[in-house]
Amino acid sequence: QGNWFDAVSGSAILEGPVETHEAFFVSHHASQWLRRQADGYQPFFLRVDVWGPHPPYLVAPPFVDSIKTQDISRYPNFDSNLQHRPDHHQDYQEYWSEELAFNWSQWKQQLARCHEHSALVDSAMGRILLTLNQTKQAQNTIVIYTSDHGDAIASNGGIANKGALMVEETCRIPLIIR
Repeated sequence: QGNWFDAVSGSAILEGPVETHEAFFVSHHASQWLRRQADGYQPFFLRVDVWGPHPPYLVAPPFVDSIKTQDISRYPNFDSNLQHRPDHHQDYQEYWSEELAFNWSQWKQQLARCHEHSALVDSAMGRILLTLNQTKQAQNTIVIYTSDHGDAIASNGGIANKGALMVEETCRIPLIIR
């Protein structure tokens, strides 16, 4: 039906309410669990893991098309041939240039969906924080927000994923503690 999946950008549009997205489904169940804990005043540990942002970038309204490709600046190392890097970096770049021979315009499409997916996930996780506030647990709860890895998407000569490059784009991840 329509063009819900864009193979070039490695993304898809969820044709349903945002609440049916995996991140919102998980945050809903986490919030329900937190509500059940609110009455007991017992210490608890809750770990919440969601898929994204991760390719394929599955985005639902109102996040679809919220990032404009013209607002995405060309990455400084997008055109790098990585000749100054170790051989395995160059091999990885060669793999991705065969797998995804994207020009900058195509990468911007994928980056836009990636950023939209990030915003969607942040919104879903925000619902958990809202639940902590509503149940009066926020002041007694340590929240740690982080990720397992970054993504080299469109960087280092046009590569993607994480691989074994250990570049800034894959090593620098969010860490917020409240």
